[in-house]
Amino acid sequence: MNMRYETIENDFVIYGFGVKGARENIPRAWKLLAPYIDTDESYGVCRNGNRERNWYIAGIKRNIDHPDVQQETIKAGKYIVETVEGGIPGIPKTYDELFSLKNIEVINAPNFEKYIHPPGSKEDVIEIWLPVKYKQNFR
Repeated sequence: MNMRYETIENDFVIYGFGVKGARENIPRAWKLLAPYIDTDESYGVCRNGNRERNWYIAGIKRNIDHPDVQQETIKAGKYIVETVEGGIPGIPKTYDELFSLKNIEVINAPNFEKYIHPPGSKEDVIEIWLPVKYKQNFR
């Protein structure tokens, strides 16, 4: 586990395309977003209802001129961050590891995946960001 704490100093808005329901629907949001990704970062924002059904938006930090665009505000605050190992297939395992930690209190607010697109690289760096109320040791 490669975890750290980060503080987001100011709220920011993610603009993109949302889906509701099972995880299997998420690729549809990314397919809609793909033509608009022209930055070195993109985001997958989650508002979980439960582990199987949720609301998800794939987006970027700038407004998108499209009638179906949605937005979500990421609030300033403390976050626990873990780098995903194994690419996209490793995302569920990373979430499970984070939610199993005993010494953190996750805030009822959107969490997000941050996709970093390094120039010249064929693979993204993926991080999971969970909002936390306070920080203590990870274990």
